[in-house]
Amino acid sequence: MGPFAAGFFLITAIPTFLWLKERGKPQPRGVSYRHIALNRVATTFHELRYFKDLTVFLVSLLFSMAGVYIIIAFAFIYGAQVIGWDESVRNIMFIIVQITAAAGALGFGWIQDQLGLSERTK
Repeated sequence: MGPFAAGFFLITAIPTFLWLKERGKPQPRGVSYRHIALNRVATTFHELRYFKDLTVFLVSLLFSMAGVYIIIAFAFIYGAQVIGWDESVRNIMFIIVQITAAAGALGFGWIQDQLGLSERTK
């Protein structure tokens, strides 16, 4: 399943590589990327107290993504051990889950945009 996941992430990342115009800033010489990353994480944690809504969002996202991951993992374990899915069926199910998740995200994102626009115009 690893190559399928890698391929999926590669394909879905292509639009980001093509259309994202943000360019990186040169980093100072002699500073490791690990040091830069840890400084950024520390700054983020320090500044979270100023953004209470962001803190609530990040914590809720952590728990919701953990829940989604557990459901998907147990569904595949159940399918393999109880129903008796073989590797090819599990791969097809993985692809179907990814496609339907992407379609759902796009569809509900569009609905949210429409509802959000109608609320702002009132």
